[in-house]
Amino acid sequence: MNIPIEKCLVVGDTEDDIIAARKAGGIPVAILAGDDHLDISESEQPEFMFKNLVEFTLFLEEQERMGISSV
Repeated sequence: MNIPIEKCLVVGDTEDDIIAARKAGGIPVAILAGDDHLDISESEQPEFMFKNLVEFTLFLEEQERMGISSV
């Protein structure tokens, strides 16, 4: 797709996912799908956090509506 990694959202639901996103140079996004994931926000502080995939999808749809191709 020829999109630079620094413009890519890298989505995960664990602390390791957020760490991997940062190491790869991407934009870390956390999906907090339960109480056990609350420590992600405190320890790794992803660029974006969403309660679930529905909330994340709504965010993406809003970005598309606004004509934003990169975050």
